[in-house]
Amino acid sequence: MKSFLLLFISAISITSLKGQALADTVSFENIKITPGDVVPDFSAQDENSKIRKLSDLRGKKNLILIFFRGYW
Repeated sequence: MKSFLLLFISAISITSLKGQALADTVSFENIKITPGDVVPDFSAQDENSKIRKLSDLRGKKNLILIFFRGYW
């Protein structure tokens, strides 16, 4: 049980550090978006490490962008 708990805590720690490292490489300081504006094109890596671009998804399906920042 202790080894499982240690493995679980290690996995969570590594995942959160990776997410923080990715967040530190992105800057949104010069982007000003207000409701109703067209969002500028951007790319991001999905859960399968494939690069997805917003321009590839426009006009094909309904698309909702949600920004969620967890503070845990």
